[in-house]
Order: sequence, then C-alpha cells, then structure tokens
Amino acid sequence: MHLLLITTMPSYKQVLCGLALLLYSAAFAQSSESADTIIRRRCATMEVLNKMITQNPSLPQQWQREGEIKYQQYLQRGSTAVAARTTGSAPYRVSGNEIVIPVVVHIVLANPNTVTDRDVQEQIEILNIDFAGLNKDSAVISPEFKARFGHTRIRFALARTDASGNFTTGIDRKISSTSYTQNTYDRVKRLTTGGVDAWDVNRYYNIWVTQFSDGILGVSTFPYMTPAAEQGTVVNYRSFGTNPAYVNPQFCLGRTLVHETGHFFYLYHIWGDDNGACTGSDFTTTTGYPLPSSCTDDTPGQGNSSSGFLGGYITDNCTSINPGINYQNYMDYTNDVSYGMFTQSQVCRMEAALNTYRSTLASSAVDFPPSGITDLCLAALTPGNRQGVVTQAVCNGTAVKALIRNQSSTTLTSATFNLQYDNGAITTIPWTGNLEAGADVTITLGTISIATGSHTLKVYTTAPNGTTDSYIANDTLTRQFYITGDAVTAPYTESFETTTFPSNGWQLSNPDNSTTWQRSSLAAYAGAASARIGNYSQSSTAGQWDDLISPPIRFSADADSVKMSFRVAYRAISNTPGSYFDGLEIWVSGGCGSDFRPVYRKASPDISSVNGITSGSFTPTASQWRLDSIDLTPYRRAGENMIVLFRNINGAGNNIYLDDIRFTQTALWSSDAQIAAVSAKTFTCSGTTLQAGVAIRNNGHDALRSASIHYKVDTTGTEQVFNWTGNLATGDTALVTLPDITSSIGQHSLIARVSNPNGQTDQNPGNDTARAPFIIFGTVNAPLTEGFETNTFPPTGWGVNNPDNNTTWTRSRKATTLLQTNDIAAAVMPNFGYNPGNVTDELISPVVRYNNVDSVFLLFDVAALYSAITAVSDTLQVLVTTDCGTSYQTVYSKTGVFLATQTGSNATAFLPETSGGYRRDSINLTDIVPAGSGSFQVSFRNISSGRNNIYIDNINIKTKTLPAALKEKGYLLYPNPTRSTVVIQHYLAPATLKGIYITDMAGRILYRESYTTGQAPAYKVVDMTSYASGIYLVRLIYTDNVITEKIIKQ
Repeated sequence: MHLLLITTMPSYKQVLCGLALLLYSAAFAQSSESADTIIRRRCATMEVLNKMITQNPSLPQQWQREGEIKYQQYLQRGSTAVAARTTGSAPYRVSGNEIVIPVVVHIVLANPNTVTDRDVQEQIEILNIDFAGLNKDSAVISPEFKARFGHTRIRFALARTDASGNFTTGIDRKISSTSYTQNTYDRVKRLTTGGVDAWDVNRYYNIWVTQFSDGILGVSTFPYMTPAAEQGTVVNYRSFGTNPAYVNPQFCLGRTLVHETGHFFYLYHIWGDDNGACTGSDFTTTTGYPLPSSCTDDTPGQGNSSSGFLGGYITDNCTSINPGINYQNYMDYTNDVSYGMFTQSQVCRMEAALNTYRSTLASSAVDFPPSGITDLCLAALTPGNRQGVVTQAVCNGTAVKALIRNQSSTTLTSATFNLQYDNGAITTIPWTGNLEAGADVTITLGTISIATGSHTLKVYTTAPNGTTDSYIANDTLTRQFYITGDAVTAPYTESFETTTFPSNGWQLSNPDNSTTWQRSSLAAYAGAASARIGNYSQSSTAGQWDDLISPPIRFSADADSVKMSFRVAYRAISNTPGSYFDGLEIWVSGGCGSDFRPVYRKASPDISSVNGITSGSFTPTASQWRLDSIDLTPYRRAGENMIVLFRNINGAGNNIYLDDIRFTQTALWSSDAQIAAVSAKTFTCSGTTLQAGVAIRNNGHDALRSASIHYKVDTTGTEQVFNWTGNLATGDTALVTLPDITSSIGQHSLIARVSNPNGQTDQNPGNDTARAPFIIFGTVNAPLTEGFETNTFPPTGWGVNNPDNNTTWTRSRKATTLLQTNDIAAAVMPNFGYNPGNVTDELISPVVRYNNVDSVFLLFDVAALYSAITAVSDTLQVLVTTDCGTSYQTVYSKTGVFLATQTGSNATAFLPETSGGYRRDSINLTDIVPAGSGSFQVSFRNISSGRNNIYIDNINIKTKTLPAALKEKGYLLYPNPTRSTVVIQHYLAPATLKGIYITDMAGRILYRESYTTGQAPAYKVVDMTSYASGIYLVRLIYTDNVITEKIIKQ
C-alpha cells in the first residue's frame, strides 16, 4: 500500500518498500502468520549479553583482562593506525578519508537463494548511506537533533578476496531449515551446530542472515564479547534489505543491520537499558575497554525503547520538555521509517571503537579482488522503482542516472551501457573514464522521452575495460516509472469536488490494492468532498504507505516565492507514543519527479486537528480541520515543474482527511523596504532620554542601498529623519540605531516608517510603518498613595505594560453603593470575556525613593470574584523590581478562592457593590528592597484566564523609621512618661526574653507576662490606664540577663 518516490542515489532503498508491502501482504494475508513473520522484538543484543554474564559471572573479569591487553596494543600502535582510503577508493566518498570495512554475508535458510545477490548488495548500500549520513529522510529530523547529526567515515564493501586469496562475491550460502531464537542464535555461527563458521573476524565483518522463530530481528556482538571467533551480527531475513518478497513492511528499509552494526562498533541502546529509571547511560564502557573522553554523551535521557511510527517531538518521564527523546536515533526501536541518524558523539564512539578494538578490519583490504578480476557493479539506477510497484511519476526530460562502482582489481576506463525501454530496441551508450578500484561515480545516460503512461527501463553493463565481466549478478537493474501528463499552472486548487478520483492529473500509489486514498463525501472543509484514507481498524496493513500524488505544477518564472497550503483533519485513538500512531508525510520534487525529498512529517499528537482521543472512527466536523502550509521556494528548480506527494503511513489508528490543497506564487516588487520591527527600551526609570532602533528589511527584488527612516514619539510628535545607507539583498535585514530621543514621563509609542528606497517610490507602502510602546516612569519620594481618582489613567508617573496590545488595566468608576467624596474609582483588569491564554498585563508604579528608613510596607485594596464551578481562575501577582524591570521578585500571588473577596457566578461581569467586596491586603517589603535607602517599583500583574474582573484601589507605599535609642540599646520603652499605655519594643526579635514584670516602688507585682524561648513579641503594648500616678519599675527578664527601667505614670 505504499510507494516511496525517491530518485536520487542515496535514497533508492526506500523505493523498494512499496513492493515489499505488496508481496509481503500477498504472501501472508490469506493464511495464518507463520512464527517467523511475527516481529516481537527489534534487538536481543542486551538480553544475550546479560544471559552470558548470568550463566558465567566471571566473564566480565575475563573481558577486562583481554581488554587491557588490546588497549595496550592500541597505545603501542598509536592512535592514527586505522587505514583510511585517502585515494578515493571507497563507496559514497565524502571526506576523502573513509575507512572501508570488508563484509561477508552468510545466508543460512531453507532456500538461501531467497535472499538474492542483489538483495545483499542493496543492503550494503543502505548501510553505507545511513552511516555516511546521506539519507534524505534526515531532512525531517527536528532541528535540535539535526544540530547533533553525525556523519561517519566508516564504509562497508562486500569482500572480493576470500581467506585463501581467491575471488569471492562476499556472499556465502548454506541450506538449513533451522529456525533460531535469541537463546540459540549463536548456533548459526558454527558449522558443528548446523550453521556457518565465521570467516577470519580480524579481516571480515561477518553477517549471518537466517530465520528466527521468536520474532527477534537481530543480535550483534560488542567488541569485548566472546568467543572472539564468533564476532559479528545475526539478522532476521525478514528485516534484511528491501526485497518485497520477504521483508516485514515495518522494517523494510534495511535498518536492522544499521542498528546492529552500531552495537558491533560499541554503541548501546539510546535509553540506557535501565527499565525507565532514567539513570542508565548509552555512553557507558565496560571495564577494560575504555574509549576517549572526547566522545561525550550527546543523547537525551530516555525511559524505555520507542516503537512504531513517530514524528515531531516526543517526550517521556526522563526528558519531559522539547525536543524530547531522540527516537530518530538508529539505536532506538522505532519502525525503520522513523529512524534517521547517529549523533556526532555516537560517530566519535564508533570510530574510536574501530580504531581501538577493531583496527584490523580497516587494514585487511580484502574488499579488493585478486589480480585479473574485472567487475563493474551497477549499484543504483534512477528514476523508477522495482517492478510490481505502482510506478514513480516523472516528466519527460528526466535524466537517467546510474551509480556505478569499480570492483575490479585495476582502474576502470571503459564500459558499455545498454538501455531498453519496454522490452524494445536496445540502445548502447559507451562510457570512458578513470575510476579507480573501490570507487564509485554517478553518470548520466541521457534523458527520457517517451509517451505518457507506464514504462519499464532495463539497464545493464557489458564489456568493462573491453573484456568479460567476472561477476554478472550486479550488472543489471530494471525500473518502472510513469510519465505524467500536462502540468497545471499555479495558482491551483484541488478540493476533490469532481466525482472522478483521482482527477486532474493526480495519481494514487496503492501497490497492495488494499485500503488507500479515496474521495469521501463524509466530510469536507469546503464544498462537498475531501480526500480520505481509512486507517481505522486496519491492523492487517499496519506499516504500509499510500501516496496521493499531484500533477506537475507549473510556477511562473518570475515568482519569487511559491507555497502550498492544505487542510487536514485527524483525531488519534491513543496517546501512547508508537501505539496506533498514523503518519502524514509530504515529499516534494522540484525536478518534476527526479529529486523527491521529505519536507513534512507529522504523527500523533502533532497531526491531530482535535484535542483528545477517541475510540471510534473519526469523521471531522466543519471546525475540526487545521490549516498547514509549506514554503516550496527552496525546492524549485529553474525551468522545471514541481510534483508533491502526500504519504499516509498506516498505524491502524484513525482516518486522515485532506482538502483545499492550494498552490500559490508571489512575485516581489522591485522596490519594497519594510520596517520589520521597532526596538525601544520598554521601561526608562532615569531621565527622559530614549535609546531606540529599527530593523529595516529588503522585501524587493533589487538590492536595497539607501532609504529614509522617519521616526517620532506618539502621533502628535515631531517627525525626525535618519538617512540610511547600506547593501541589503532580498530578504536581508539590518539593525539601525537611531539618534537618542527626548520624550517625557508617561506612556508613549515610538512610530517609525521608511520611504525612498534607493531614492524611488516604495511600491508596497503597506509594510512601511511599525511602532513600539515604551514607558518613562516618574520618581516620587515615599510615602506614595494612589486612589485612581483623577481621569488620567495610568496616573502620572505610572505605566501599563500590555504586551499583546489587547484588553488591559483601566480606570473604573465604583458602584453607586460605594461612592464616597474622595473615593469614586479604582483600577480594574477586565478579565470577564477576555481569554488570551495566560497573557500578562501589568500596572506599574513610579519609582519610589526612600532614605534612612527601617521598614517599607505596601498596602492596597483588592476585589475579586470566585466561582466554585470555574476550573481555572485568574491570578493577581505583586512583583517588586529595583532595576527598572530587568528583574523581578514575586512578593504576592493569589488565585481562585485565595484571591476572592466574594463568591458568585461568573456569568456576568463582576462589580463590587458592598464594603465587603474589597479586602485590605498588606505586604512587608523591608527584606525585599535595599536596606536603609534606595528605590523600587511595584508591579500589579494580572494573568488572565478570562474569568472575571480584578480591582485594586487605595495603594499605599509607606515607610517607617525607628527611634535612634531603640537601635542603639536594642530595646525601648515609650512614651515615658505615659498617661495610658506603654510600648515595650525590641529592635530585633527577643529570642531569649522569658518574661515582663511591672512593679510599684514597694515591690508589688502589678503586671506579669511569661514566654517560652523564642516566642516573645518584639512589640508589646501594656495598658497602664488604671495605674495610679507615680513611678513604676519595668523588669525585662532574659535567660542570661535582667534589665530594669523606670516608667512614670501621669
């Protein structure tokens, strides 16, 4: 049910999955699945390792001893001993210093010819492409992980010289009907137990391909594992290569071998195999087998293995914020299609492991044949796919390209290519060149010119260097393709309204002839129909792909940007990553089918257009569609049309709908300058001078070299002009610092516009102007009182910060029942009916200055409503800043019932009407603001959830200065003399005060108060009203002291 239209050499592997699905489904759909078709676990390497240690606990000590010897040998060799192919004799040459590992593949099956020579060759191609980091599906890896994307120098080549020095194909076959398990897999490595002995593990990377009956896909060996003679990898043939006759559709990209080869070069599973504890590391080493410290861990924490098809950001209990876990990593357990990368440190680790513990593989050179061998390998061919797959759509004029590799013992200088379309006449094309042994090159064999419709192209090579080819099983490739009809011209819309489907030159790719895209009248964003694919309950076709392919799109040659938008509707049936996760991918070819690349991949939850999950088959309502868009400009090729395909990846989840697919184009004005942004310091607390700047952007065709920038404060200000010169290419932006601007205390807006680009009239004046708000705060001496009684709001010296330029703090007249002569208004944040989603709005005080004070207090009235049926409430915070808003400290935060002064319904806007509607709150700021002298501001911050209004009023910022005698002595009794009460005050909390006694001069106790340690108050008032006039003694009893003072009662 799928076809992957990839036509450039590094991605040919994915094309084969389409046929895999067709034949795999056909083979097993009509009968119960045999044991070897059910996949239960991707990898058993760690299970095998742990079992070995359990059965032989002394193994780690043995490995340590062996490792220490190997490490000393490495140190003696020197760290640069690994042989690199600097001559270019390596496949997929990139850096020029590739390291080539010879490979031998042992196929042990009842019919070992099931896995053909071409299957093996294509699997090795995949291994090279993924290790080189040339896989095109890496384009949809999230940018955070793409920044860690690694390219290894390690390459692989089938052996051409056997252990006896004779020519070999690097492929070894044995007939065996044995099915293996993770407990018996090692028997396939020994002739004595019915398998095949490894070739010299110091010279060959041994790979065994066989059958598993317990659903295991692969097992490999770490460098330290024993026995040494059995080092290598075992792969289930159901996931080896891309042959559609036997591969499992979910593992049909040949990436099981990529995963297991990572183990072979000392990589561990990315989640650390710690069963979700978040403590395991995939960069650990075994005692005795160290690696360089430079290969530091660059993979995120992960709880357990991933599975299924994943896309976008996925988080778990170990990494709970984006970008989440690195499920795209080859060392996770996802389906092949979700794989896509090694990290840079994983590359470092593999190359270090090769250099330290497997260096003999790199220097064995048995991938070169003995002398006298002439072998030209046709490694890949584009365009087209294998026979039996709904064919790739391309246009006439598409180049036929062949990737050839010289597997001869000498330089390849000539060959003949034979091209045959539709079993017709054969066209021969001679080639000459200079291709050294082991190297590859892509050559062009003309272009396609043939009638619209389906066709077959067969290409085979003959006469390499004018002689007979020593090995002909790698000489021929056959591809099918479809020549498209006429192009449609943008702007172009497809809404699937015609009853014919697909229509207007669109195509379907449905190789298994099962569920696929269809026109549906069940739902539509606009009109009566949409395109729908029914993934719901389609578990029998899980993992399969279906493509909906556009006709060629013709864009105008003078279009500067081209875009595609579309409507998509989907609702998941599970929120467990990988469980019933369907996917939608979009692939684009700017070369009319010759160069498809992925530009969009979404799986649950990102693909969902509806929150939450459902258990039923999804049919969207009119409001359950999402608009997505893609900038296609980067993928255009001059003079060629574009083809876009929409790929469904079935996870047996739910139905995907598409509608209203639009292709648009835009041509730029030749002269178009824009003020992209105005930058002004939001808050100024000292003086009235503003520092500001603008970002000027060139949106025109022509380079922007000069412009006039006009700026002023508020609409009533005097406009100033700054003449800018520079050199901006199309799309570039320059930051321009403006001369200092003098303004006044209060709320303002800096307005800037641009004119005269290159001395010409701006052809698009609609984007010439931008503005930015700013506040210049006043400074007042404490105390500060504000009751919002004047009509001016915010009051003089105050400011309102309204980031979204929407509903914010304002002045409100109080209810008639609360009106007083000097109290008629309050500040209000009208949250009722306003639901921006946790947007903050701030009412900020002037700068409050104070000198030589001992304490600072904030008091204010607040009114808010609480409704018990409201799930989410608005929040009021009070924050203090001493640096003009650069940093804040929260001193008050209340929401819901803790903020409320009244209860009631949120059905109407709240207006307090009784005296109980307001509450007086107070905050001691003494320990928040600078001690003694300083300045600060207070911000009343509203965080709106759209519930109801919050009021504040009668703000009072006051200070208090203590008597000098109190600070000097540590305590003070006052007033003295007194007519009524006496205050006993301590400067600091009297932690050791045990009691207070007042006696007359005759020693009679008139007042006594006792305290437990640490509980005495710092401020105590004693009522002496009833005492007779005279002199009294006040005794303060501490644990270590007694103080006696006289007090006069008048």
